[in-house]
Amino acid sequence: MEPKNAKLEELDLRMISAVGICLLLLYVLQKVGLSNFYNALVAAIATLFCTQYTKHESIQAGKTRFTVISIGGLLGLIVAALDNIINNQLAFFALILIGSLMTLFICKLTKALYIHCKIGCVGFLVVSLALSGTMRIDYGISLIVSTIIGVIISLLVTMIWSFFRGERIISQKQF
Repeated sequence: MEPKNAKLEELDLRMISAVGICLLLLYVLQKVGLSNFYNALVAAIATLFCTQYTKHESIQAGKTRFTVISIGGLLGLIVAALDNIINNQLAFFALILIGSLMTLFICKLTKALYIHCKIGCVGFLVVSLALSGTMRIDYGISLIVSTIIGVIISLLVTMIWSFFRGERIISQKQF
């Protein structure tokens, strides 16, 4: 596959617009105590991955991103809660391995591409391993909520951009 020419495309502008709106919203939410740096990071990453060339592709990317991150995040929450109860390092390692396999398997059941299954597994590992104690529970919930924010902003920017380009607004069949 040949590399593309090094020029900015309309998609690049849409992605950065979505990231900018996302960061602005989360900055405002942070000022009132409803957000933090990790929310902005996760939401901005979600907007980058979900903003695609077409409305349909953006919707599909958003659904997939939400699904795999929710699976990984929820399984991460379960492992974090179990680790807080069991509090045994070897049992925790076993839970991480089992949880990783379960995340991949459940994501595959959704018929997500394998790369997206891996993203779900990254979500699982981040929730399970990045922090300790009950902070993991807060982070797991934050991961899912921030992903939703990023997906919604990406879809709104795509819809608004499409409207101003004269394209038909998304039909219910695409959802």
